[in-house]
Amino acid sequence: MEIVLDYILNNIISSYYDDKYPSPTSYKRTSACWYSARNRIIVSPMCMYSSEDSCITPEDAGIWSDTHIPALQQTTTLIKSQGSIPALQIGHAGRKASVYSPFHELPGLPLTKEFGGWPDQVVVPYTIALSEDYTVSKEMAEQDMNWASIFADKAGVEVLEIHNAYGYLIHSFLSGNSNIRTDQYGGSLENRMWFPLKIIHCVRDTCPQHKPLWVQLNKIGVDVIDVSSSGNLEIADYFAGPLYQIPLCQYIKKEANVTTSAVGVITEPKGVEEILQKDKADYILLVREFSRDSGWVFREACTGAMA
Repeated sequence: MEIVLDYILNNIISSYYDDKYPSPTSYKRTSACWYSARNRIIVSPMCMYSSEDSCITPEDAGIWSDTHIPALQQTTTLIKSQGSIPALQIGHAGRKASVYSPFHELPGLPLTKEFGGWPDQVVVPYTIALSEDYTVSKEMAEQDMNWASIFADKAGVEVLEIHNAYGYLIHSFLSGNSNIRTDQYGGSLENRMWFPLKIIHCVRDTCPQHKPLWVQLNKIGVDVIDVSSSGNLEIADYFAGPLYQIPLCQYIKKEANVTTSAVGVITEPKGVEEILQKDKADYILLVREFSRDSGWVFREACTGAMA
């Protein structure tokens, strides 16, 4: 099970907008469960490829052992010291596990035992490879996965998200393209939802009730839906330009009457503000801009780009 650290930027920005300047929606305080964040812009979960002992590539961070707690605790303590809220995304790579990192000469391709991979330990809903380049993995049996939330809580994580997208394990159970099981976990949509919902219930039961639980992309006993799509079929052809997932986020927010977060090629401050002002989402998760500039929010606030 990999972990990806993200955090809510909520420190200096709110003090910039006061009686002198009207505060854009992006920087308005928001509350969920116990916390009160000073703005609605969040660093999206990202794999950093700078750790050891993982289950996607050998360089991703993990939280399946209590030995991982001390190092993670140092990170959450630092984030809190800066006035921000540490959050963690937990997930299982499924049939996308045991691959080379993006910095290798064979990025994303299966990693064999010879080079430190674990192809015989990759588990999936059904023995269907992601593509002809990937290993045909073994069908998954039931196993306990709720310890990750326990370890995350001990490490000082304040918001937890379950990864349920991009063709990783839980998402691949939901899709009929990757799940053709004939037991209670396959067949109808209701059956294919059984495993993801079971994971959500397990995590919610072990995660302190006062701490928010986000899911990417389902809702039962959770506080926020992080809306995303695609990643389960290598041959799929779809548009992936600026704001391409916002209509889906808006639809789920309206039809299911749930709190949502938007992600996916969101790079311009005006786009961020428009999404929130038109109530298409409640939170904004940024990836590319924070990779390019960790001070993006502060810079845009100082220039008044979102005002």
